[in-house]
Amino acid sequence: KAAKSRLDEADKARRAAEKQHQADTSQLAAAEKIKTRVEQELKTDRSKLTETEQARINIKKERDKLFQALADTQQEKEKASKSLIEAKHNNVELAKKSQELEKQNSALGDETRAKTAELNKSKHRAETFQT
Repeated sequence: KAAKSRLDEADKARRAAEKQHQADTSQLAAAEKIKTRVEQELKTDRSKLTETEQARINIKKERDKLFQALADTQQEKEKASKSLIEAKHNNVELAKKSQELEKQNSALGDETRAKTAELNKSKHRAETFQT
């Protein structure tokens, strides 16, 4: 009887151990699923982080390009402003020269008219003298 009792106890212990083993196996499988899901989420998060980092780098490059374009535009504006000032100065100089040439032209016209009048008088005297 004692042997049978020990045998029953051993059988009970074996069944309890099997149940515990099944429970442990079930928990292990559940833990594996959780681990797989967490690893996948981590992989996804790393991928998103990489995409975000790349987007940040692209934005920085784009910003740098815009700042360079702004600097170039500012330089062009300064050059255009200098050119405009120079053109205005040249315009003033040309206007002065134009006035000076008009005075010279007027004086030459006066001189030409005077010489023409003098020539006409001489011609008239010569014609009068010949007749």
